[in-house]
Amino acid sequence: MTKKFPFGAWVYNSVNEFTPDEVDVWADMGLTVTMSSIAGYDEAEKLLPFLDRAQERDIQLIVWVTGIGNANNEDEYKARFKELYEVKLQKHPAIYGFFIGDEPGNPAAVEYVIKEMKAQKEVAPNLNPYINLMGGTFEHRHIFPGKKYPDFIT
Repeated sequence: MTKKFPFGAWVYNSVNEFTPDEVDVWADMGLTVTMSSIAGYDEAEKLLPFLDRAQERDIQLIVWVTGIGNANNEDEYKARFKELYEVKLQKHPAIYGFFIGDEPGNPAAVEYVIKEMKAQKEVAPNLNPYINLMGGTFEHRHIFPGKKYPDFIT
């Protein structure tokens, strides 16, 4: 894939609501790294035609698959993630990374996300786990009391 500035958007629709033609819309809009449609773990293979189209259009997708497992059981989570990446999605070259979650709202949720990111990087060190962190109201959300957002990011 050509090295491009990562420019994307959120896609909240189920994989069952789109066809791979939607990838053409994303590419024609100028998106280069964007969310895939949402798929459950048991239907993840439905994303393969989207990934094939993304590869044809020289873009990458942040794959959004729900139900991978519980990161508090790290061995089970890693095994299921490995099956997802290597078997179900065949280490597809159009995968930029996997969506982990959205705005963890407390210290336990942040620690959970960290476990998922570590597991994903162990299985697929070439990919970029994706987490959406909140912005300006960070210190008021009591995620890590007393820390400012730049300290947390570091």
